[in-house]
Amino acid sequence: MIFDTHIHCDFSCDSRLRLEEACAVAKQKNIGIIITEHMDLHYPTNPLAFVFDIAEYFKSGNAYRNEQVLLGIELGLQTTCHQENEAVLKQGNFDMVIGSIHVAKQIDVYMERFYEGFSKQQSYQRYLEDMLACVQQFKNYDTLGHIDYICRYAPYEDTNLELAVHRELWAAIFAQLIADGKALELNTRRLDEPLARASLQPLYKLYYDLGGRYVTLGSDAHAQAEVGRRICLADTWVRDLALEPVYFKERQMFKASQA
Repeated sequence: MIFDTHIHCDFSCDSRLRLEEACAVAKQKNIGIIITEHMDLHYPTNPLAFVFDIAEYFKSGNAYRNEQVLLGIELGLQTTCHQENEAVLKQGNFDMVIGSIHVAKQIDVYMERFYEGFSKQQSYQRYLEDMLACVQQFKNYDTLGHIDYICRYAPYEDTNLELAVHRELWAAIFAQLIADGKALELNTRRLDEPLARASLQPLYKLYYDLGGRYVTLGSDAHAQAEVGRRICLADTWVRDLALEPVYFKERQMFKASQA
């Protein structure tokens, strides 16, 4: 079964999706899902915005948990909270942990001030420097989430990633993932944009060329219509690059069936 491994429901403050709705869509589409609620400690604009009650999460989620519905978490990675993130993971039996960069240089990359006074090249370098530092320092995650997150919010005319501009940083990030046995997420949110796909392809090819093989597919759904979005397209896309779609259960990697 193919899995959508990145979904936000009742315990993510920015989600309009209910867990029972996500399960219904997954059943209709015949896909597996992994719920990955936000946990962003030290969040700069509101420290409590992306924090949830883990005990309550499992208390309500376990009623839906089965072979096709798994319970994970999306950890916001920052160099300031690695020990606290470790403590979070001890509080529950998570199936999968996404490590994601939402904040760089202690500024939310959603905020305009992250980019003020910087060129696109400089802003993206700052983002990638923090990504590299986090994967070098923190090891308790399964897949690196939405590497193109910054492209959603950057104020430049062309927000797409450019491998040639930051090749050394990308190579260092991917080499660290591979050395640590981590997967790399392909986030499907921007896959309907031809320029986005074209910019991502050389990055995932570099990941493969360096020895990377495993990719998780995630819609990053926050609403019912987004569950499983473009998952079949993503599955075909990564297999065409000779990469293997995977998911995690009880923190163990499993290969996903072809869509």
